[in-house]
Amino acid sequence: MKKFIFLLGGLLLGIAPSQANNDSLKIADSNCTTSINNNGTQIFVENNIEFALFTNGEFDFLIKSQKQKELTRAAEAEKNLSFNAGYNYNARVQYDAYGAVIQVENTPIFYDDYGRVNQIGKIEINYNAYGTVHQVGDLYLRYNQNNNRILTSGYINNVNRAYFYRVWHSYFRVPHKNFCVIYDRPYRKSYSPERFVFNGDFSNNTRQASAVASRKNKRIKRNKALATKGKGLEIADYSIKYPRTKTEVKKVNSKKIGVENKKFKTKSKSPKNEAIKLPNSTIKTRNKAPKLNSKKSLNTIDNL
Repeated sequence: MKKFIFLLGGLLLGIAPSQANNDSLKIADSNCTTSINNNGTQIFVENNIEFALFTNGEFDFLIKSQKQKELTRAAEAEKNLSFNAGYNYNARVQYDAYGAVIQVENTPIFYDDYGRVNQIGKIEINYNAYGTVHQVGDLYLRYNQNNNRILTSGYINNVNRAYFYRVWHSYFRVPHKNFCVIYDRPYRKSYSPERFVFNGDFSNNTRQASAVASRKNKRIKRNKALATKGKGLEIADYSIKYPRTKTEVKKVNSKKIGVENKKFKTKSKSPKNEAIKLPNSTIKTRNKAPKLNSKKSLNTIDNL
């Protein structure tokens, strides 16, 4: 009888860890994390476009075509002003064959192999070993071993030297999971989408579910139907005005991210053989698709 009890206890101890590992892998292998760290959201302006960069490499934006008083009145009237909150910027946005936003008006947006934004206009973005933003322009975010931010130094650039809260910042949020373009495999490797000069509104341009969200298996395929139609438009060359910086993340030991015992190699030193950890604190969940006039908002917007 005692032997049976010991045997049963050993089986239970063996099962419990495997269940925990499976749960962590499910989260890591999902389209995007269901929540992200609110300790480090950065808001900055590039070419009169206000961007909100989240710690996992996703972003939101609004075009500041209106004066500050008008934006304040619109925000107080509970009008959704940001792209992810539901405002229709399709006429001013260019999509690629994966459904990612690669240009807003004439400001190009670049991604790393995994679909995380690594350059907006001239602003370079880098990530630490945990896959969390640790550099935005000349602003550096320092984290402890638990990936909690403990220090900031520098500033993004001369235009964005400090953060000032605005009422409409409460509408910035992560994209709905249907529009997520981050994945744990380097599906964008060697992909260079064609960009077009913005001289007016893009026609017949709609935001659709991304190739990452609509995939049927682990393989992500390009879909021309997701891309902005460039017939008759001039091809843009941003190599001089927006030279690509060396922000492409180098892979170490694996081609996957977000899985235990895998890590990124970046310019900053990080502990070896550590797993990429998902942040504990949350900023916004993706339970519902974005709707106009919704009251969703960021929990916190971190002061620079």
